Amino acid sequence: MPRRITLSTGVGALLLSTFAAAPVSAASLSDPPVFSSQRGVLDLVMVAGAVPTYITSKVSANAWVYTVCPRTSASQNTCPDSSAHPLGGVRLQLNPGDTLKIRLVNNLPPITDAEHLADNPALGANPTNLHTHGLIVEPHRAEGPNDPYGDYVFLELRNPNNPIPTTTTMPAAHAQGHPDMDVAIGAVDYAIQIPANHPSGHFWFHPHLHGIALNQVTSGMSGIITVGSPEDMCADAQCVAQVRASTVRHLTLKDTQVLSTGVINTQLDSTFCGDPPTGSPAGACPGNSAISPDYAGGSWYHTINGQVSPTIDVGPNGDIWRILNSGGSRSYQLGIVDDAGKPVLMQVLSIDGVPIDSLAMNTQGQAAMTKLLAGKVNPVPCALPAGYTGTGGLCTTMLRMMPSSRAEVRVVGPKAGKATFRTELYFTGGDSWPAIDLAQVNFKGGGPLPPLTLGTQAGNAMSSTGGLMGPAELRPHGSFSLASVDAARSASSLPVTGDANPGSLKQATAYAIDPALKLGFRTDPQCTPLAPGHHRRIYFGNPTPGQDGFGLGYVEVDQNGREIVATRKAVASFDPTVTTVCVPLGTQGQAVKEVWELVNITDEDHNFHIHQTRFRLLQGGTIPGTTLPSVTPDGLVLHDNVPLPRAAVTDNCDGTTDAFLSGACKPNIVMVEIPFHEIGDFVFHCHILEHEDGGMMARIRVMAPRS
Repeated sequence: MPRRITLSTGVGALLLSTFAAAPVSAASLSDPPVFSSQRGVLDLVMVAGAVPTYITSKVSANAWVYTVCPRTSASQNTCPDSSAHPLGGVRLQLNPGDTLKIRLVNNLPPITDAEHLADNPALGANPTNLHTHGLIVEPHRAEGPNDPYGDYVFLELRNPNNPIPTTTTMPAAHAQGHPDMDVAIGAVDYAIQIPANHPSGHFWFHPHLHGIALNQVTSGMSGIITVGSPEDMCADAQCVAQVRASTVRHLTLKDTQVLSTGVINTQLDSTFCGDPPTGSPAGACPGNSAISPDYAGGSWYHTINGQVSPTIDVGPNGDIWRILNSGGSRSYQLGIVDDAGKPVLMQVLSIDGVPIDSLAMNTQGQAAMTKLLAGKVNPVPCALPAGYTGTGGLCTTMLRMMPSSRAEVRVVGPKAGKATFRTELYFTGGDSWPAIDLAQVNFKGGGPLPPLTLGTQAGNAMSSTGGLMGPAELRPHGSFSLASVDAARSASSLPVTGDANPGSLKQATAYAIDPALKLGFRTDPQCTPLAPGHHRRIYFGNPTPGQDGFGLGYVEVDQNGREIVATRKAVASFDPTVTTVCVPLGTQGQAVKEVWELVNITDEDHNFHIHQTRFRLLQGGTIPGTTLPSVTPDGLVLHDNVPLPRAAVTDNCDGTTDAFLSGACKPNIVMVEIPFHEIGDFVFHCHILEHEDGGMMARIRVMAPRS
């Protein structure tokens, strides 16, 4: 049965702001509304709620979106009627060293039929929270009544107008506050410090409430974060001049299944349109009544910035497209095809928000680039203008983007003419995501241009002073500025001061990291560094073989490749009270690197993501059988999500570790090297939100060294 939120089909009854008043289909692509920091601060109110929103000129929905406005008072819980609330979300423009302040308000209606209400009836009140995906920031937990949260996902923000459902198995007392999560009522304040050495790039924000993340993201709750300027990716003045002459666009991909009866199907069904439609329908495919009678007369819309089938004009100086897959579960295989059926090349500029080092990448060769980029692109030489003798760029005809992926590309028309931006059929083993034409592209002439010469942002982030490997920083008591671990320790006895207004906040006591543990005033005997040559193995499996369900397992592996039995943790669904991995920083608070082995023992693809950091590939990717040498150049490409492909033959992959250890299941192994720098509690998970909500997530803790 589809999961739904009500929508209005009577356009005349809608009361919309100027950001959503006009029908948005078949129009020129518009960039999202922008909120920019001023003098180092961006201070906003975000109200999560149901807002009447056009999908096409004839279909409108009460989508769950963020209404965003500047904050003018500490306790402000509303925004003016004219405030931005587009389906595609807004863009928050920040700079390294800025502070992002958000007062998040929950005005969401109750949810009655999300898939995981049976597991946790309290989800019926539709609580929410906020995650700044891709930012390398502290997962700060509020430490006093005036202290705002950082990017901390073990928090529930509830709408006080929504009753907490209770059942015979859940006592009413449990509804007043979970023992394993912080609970806020009505509104909660965030203050997220962007480090001064943070890479420029393209990131995003979305809710991260376990059990209903898919429903909330699918219904419209997301937006873009950009740090710095696209010019920051450049290695020379010619690149800067070319970027300034081009048009920079932000393309947020979001798919929405709308039923004829006036509801949005927030629990996405990849079979909504039946077998993959013939060809590539323009912007939408029709619901198939053979799959469900509810789907008859409905449509599955695929929007860019909330627009169905927009047109994109590309001038002679080219475009820079910053693309985000903000879908909850849908994957894309994107390309541009001209009217003659020939693919248009796109120069690859960044993956997951951080620019690639194109000069160093070009020395690796095409096959190595495919692997370093995790099969997310199909590397080919860029077309070059006549007489050009400079270094060639890295181009592709395809972008493979699973949920949460970002890619930045330069689009240059070979000549004047029309083309189509489309996604091809994408099969993950569990889902077949249909081919859809997303936009018409009009090239206004030009021809090949010199490739953009990119700098070394990824390498800089991995340097001894960079955002991933530099000394750890924290927000000390009484401060909104980041400081060293020693400075935070010195300030630990000061009162917590600030302008947060937490309202009714009840914090967990037994499981959350406390200041003494975070700062190293005491230690956890279970938190020890990996021995030399050891690595961690994470199993993406099934805790109940033969039944629906998703989970993660864990074991430490020694230098000889043998599992250390005493460290094993069986494949299990997410439990926020359990810390699966604990990482102590170096003796002086310096960042540490670990190697993780990611093993998919199921019969469908997954998408690994970890918060508060990013990683580089050592081995694996989406191309079955591909491997990389154990030593690769550091800092060429930094990912924050990577596809975990299913085995070439999945007959014996039942989601159990026994099948892998016996050799019956032979998955493709993905090895990553992860630097840990941010202190606190956060998570890693599959970013297919159906899988995350189903339990494929685990808690990680990073601690300061003993003081």
